[in-house]
Amino acid sequence: MARRLEKWSRIEVRAVIRFLWAKNAAESKIHRQIFEVYMDKSMSSQQVAKWCRSFQAGREHVENRNMEASGRPSSSRTDINTARVEEIIQRD
Repeated sequence: MARRLEKWSRIEVRAVIRFLWAKNAAESKIHRQIFEVYMDKSMSSQQVAKWCRSFQAGREHVENRNMEASGRPSSSRTDINTARVEEIIQRD
C-alpha cells in the first residue's frame, strides 16, 4: 500500500501526471495512482485527462500558465471598460 501525502503542490501532481503519461500509463491508471497517494482533493479524472491531452499536444511545462482558468476573468479591466469609466468621469 502506498503512503498518503497530506501536503503537496499542484505542480508536484502535474509532474507525476507527466511522468506517468511519458511511461504510457492510461489516464484512468494515472488518476487511480494519484488518488491513492494524494487523496481525493488532488485532481479529478477529467483534470488528469486534460493534462494528458496537453502533454500529448506538446506541452512540456507543468506550471499553470492559464490552463486551469475557470473561464472567469481574473480582472474586469479591459480597454473597453477603461474607456467607459473615463467617459463617465468626463461627464461629471
